[in-house]
Amino acid sequence: MEHPRIDAIEHTRPTRPRRSRRRHGLDPRSQHWQGGSSMPFANVNDHTLYFEDNGAANLPTVLFSHGFVLDHTMWEPMVTALSHRYRCIVWDSRGHGMSDCRGPFDFWDLARDALALLDTLGIEHAVHVGMSQGGFAGLRAALLDPDRVAGVINIDSAVQVFSADEMAQYGQMAAAWTTVGPVGDIAEAMRGIQFGPHFDWTPWLGKWQSKPPSEWKHSWQSQIDRDDISSRLDELTMPIGFIHGDADPAIPIAYSHQTSAAIPNSLGVIAIAGGAHGAVLTHPTEVTAALCDQLAKITSGDRPPVVRDGVRTTRNEGQHAQR
Repeated sequence: MEHPRIDAIEHTRPTRPRRSRRRHGLDPRSQHWQGGSSMPFANVNDHTLYFEDNGAANLPTVLFSHGFVLDHTMWEPMVTALSHRYRCIVWDSRGHGMSDCRGPFDFWDLARDALALLDTLGIEHAVHVGMSQGGFAGLRAALLDPDRVAGVINIDSAVQVFSADEMAQYGQMAAAWTTVGPVGDIAEAMRGIQFGPHFDWTPWLGKWQSKPPSEWKHSWQSQIDRDDISSRLDELTMPIGFIHGDADPAIPIAYSHQTSAAIPNSLGVIAIAGGAHGAVLTHPTEVTAALCDQLAKITSGDRPPVVRDGVRTTRNEGQHAQR
């Protein structure tokens, strides 16, 4: 079976938790947030979402959104490398990691969750970094509230939607995963998509199998129901960068090149040689270097001017990615 493209979350008026005093590292047990909890959770859009806040509050903010069937821990190498220069927020989307899922949702809900999480933390502007489904959400957040998104970096993501054949294959995989579970050929198929043959995927398999199969259904459905936003790319005038594994079997790198050519303020595409869909995990050093390059361009203002209605303007997004 040819691997289908993969990669899910929801929304509310958040309460404001007390800020973490510990901003470095990814050990949630030493953090204390709302309600006396020993872990940082935010009440967002009728959901309880797990997040971690790393880096000083006066640094430019970067919000990291993970891919489908993954969680916030995928970003640990990047946060370790970047949190002395950026305030790095990582979180678990609905139905993933330690966040709950209370019903069907789509990627617009995910985008609203991301914006509401920024509200919860008192952050006005941020750069959004998203892998696969995280990128789906990031672009929608930029469409919903462009003044709050200083820039977007999409990793192994796309705006293109499934073909009819891909939809059928994807539906078959979803049906098996949500009934039998991620075992046997189904788990191996996801391994091939996300990691390729050489990555130790044992910890992720354990996470997938720790949940009852039926609890994955809303996350899978959000993938299948993803809407097409390609007609709105000209609205995305903030700087947008692309990082993509050149061996991604789920979302071909050509899709990033196509999207890069269609938007008014692209930072271009950085290819990760040999990277599968989960290049963030399989090639962390290369992805981190690419992120450093594109984040520096966004936060320093070192990029081409925006063209809007025939008028060229330069936006100093470095002033926007704050706190």
